[in-house]
Amino acid sequence: MMHQPMLYLLLAPFALMILILSTLFAIINHRSRRFTSLIFFLITTTSIILFNMLELHANTNNELLVFSRITYGLLALLPVTWIYFCLEYARGGSLPHPFSYIAVFSVIPVMTIIIAWTNDSHGFLWREYHIVEEHELRVTKITEYGSWFWVHVIYSYTLFLSGTALVFKNFFATEGRKRNQGILSIIAVALPIACNLLYVFRLIPGIKRDFSSLVFAISGLLFMISIIRYRLFDTLPIEYKNVMDTISKSLILVDATGIIQDINEQALSIPGFSALIGKHISDSLGIQMTVVEDAALSNGATSFSLILSGEHEYLCFAERIKFNSEDSGFSITLTQASPASLSFRMSRREQAVYTFLVEGLTTKEISEKLCISENTTKTHIRHIFEKLQVNNRKDLKGLTGQAPQSGRA
Repeated sequence: MMHQPMLYLLLAPFALMILILSTLFAIINHRSRRFTSLIFFLITTTSIILFNMLELHANTNNELLVFSRITYGLLALLPVTWIYFCLEYARGGSLPHPFSYIAVFSVIPVMTIIIAWTNDSHGFLWREYHIVEEHELRVTKITEYGSWFWVHVIYSYTLFLSGTALVFKNFFATEGRKRNQGILSIIAVALPIACNLLYVFRLIPGIKRDFSSLVFAISGLLFMISIIRYRLFDTLPIEYKNVMDTISKSLILVDATGIIQDINEQALSIPGFSALIGKHISDSLGIQMTVVEDAALSNGATSFSLILSGEHEYLCFAERIKFNSEDSGFSITLTQASPASLSFRMSRREQAVYTFLVEGLTTKEISEKLCISENTTKTHIRHIFEKLQVNNRKDLKGLTGQAPQSGRA
């Protein structure tokens, strides 16, 4: 059976590859300065695995102790990058005054790093340790910890669990519109915590090495998939994020490529809209971006129609918005169509006939008013009924609230 340090060395290169690729992608797509914490988290986790490998490959005891102290310092900083990322993730973007958060959270980790490098003179972190060889690999065995070790452990778990709680809270507060994204996040935060607890409390007999740093690589990958899938690297305009849920009309935000970035609470009442975030508007709603762009150019003078499930029809008005100095997108306001709002689908003559029709005029009276034949008037009425999806004047009454006079054809 393969011993655990060798198993760690076997799995570590795969974890490093995942982390390096994720870090490079995060840096390349960091135009909007969002989720800076994710880059810090990925770099810290990468460094921990790298120095763990160097520690196991150390040729001398002095090399092992140097790499071990570096690893300890990075492990002390990892909870800081974790809580920083979870705070940004729960907010959906960057934090105000991020260096203030980092400075406050880093006080105890920085003290831990100093204590680790001076431990031989005081023994606050560990009091007794042995360096042993396991299958030609040097391994440090700490047999007695110092008092500061427990301060470090309690503080680290506090940050890890607090960050995890923030992600869970964010998951249950999304009401379904970002639940798919939230599920990935829940898995990402739960895996390393569970792995570390198994090691610390020896819940599975025989586990003598902490593999949680490798599992953090999986967490980073899951966070990256979540952010890429839901385009969280793209910046939404702050003014829209703050007020869109207070707008009484249904509203969706679309970036310049057609990806739906956000949906307000009013739009969630429309069937099927809860799962649209991150999808392309043409694939999910059948709306071509050229139609949106043309409507936006008219500055609200024109609209386009959206029919859902063959029953409900909405009028959509598009407006161009700025995401940041480089990118732009569109806000699309949806209003459920009524006979009056659907008059844009009628010709000018049909609109004139429609006006007299809802007033209750007969076919003959309408033809006299417009100086056209009754047959032509009947043709216009038939086209109006088709466009409003009604069969007769009685149905039209139900739509408009206007009762046609009895006995009139």
